[in-house]
Amino acid sequence: MRIHIVSPTFKGGTELQEGWYKTEYNRKRFAAEMVKEWSDPSSDGGGVVDAKELHLPKPNEFIATNFDLVMEKKE
Repeated sequence: MRIHIVSPTFKGGTELQEGWYKTEYNRKRFAAEMVKEWSDPSSDGGGVVDAKELHLPKPNEFIATNFDLVMEKKE
């Protein structure tokens, strides 16, 4: 699992530096308990959103699905 958190509040609190652009960053492992909690959608997880409430949005009816070419009728 890879998570990126970007914030100016980390400035000066990093341990590593990227070679090309000199971007500072940290690399840390998550505790096994955290990964297990995040990986089990049936658990409460202590999060703000209940995993049972997560779902995909309804299909967008305005996105075209038929891309056949139509010849213009000449009058």
